Amino acid sequence: MKVTITEALRLKNEVSQIVNKVNAMAVDYGITKENGEESVISDRDSFIDQIDKLEKILKISEAINSILAKFSVDSGVSDLVRKSKNIELQKQLLERSMGYKQTSRLSYQVVGNERVAVKTEFVPYFSGKQIKEKIAGYKSILREVTSKIDVANSSMVELPFEYSDLEGFE
Repeated sequence: MKVTITEALRLKNEVSQIVNKVNAMAVDYGITKENGEESVISDRDSFIDQIDKLEKILKISEAINSILAKFSVDSGVSDLVRKSKNIELQKQLLERSMGYKQTSRLSYQVVGNERVAVKTEFVPYFSGKQIKEKIAGYKSILREVTSKIDVANSSMVELPFEYSDLEGFE
């Protein structure tokens, strides 16, 4: 089946949830017999059925992860995602610094017998205008990188399974 990378990523998450669900299923690990006759204690799957389901969904998981990993390397999208995260961190650092403005205050201390005025000032390394300009630059880079990622994620890939293959794992 042919799908976009975005859909393949969604399916990867769905498959991961199914793997966790199948792995956590309550199952019967054997047959209970009373006086030599099999007695049905529950309606749970057998251990053998669970093994079969887990093997099937793990094959699907391996296939989709391999396809996405190959795409990630071939397209360079993993580098773009990393660049995007790095730019976002730099932008956040600058945004946090916006709360620090230049301030000054006058206080008095007693030195010996005299009262002396002490002026305390805080001067940030960058002005608010400089920080806003840098943030705007980072936002521009983020838009470009996000656009490239979106274009790459709209590419089509062939998956070796169908949607119907993901049913029946309850």
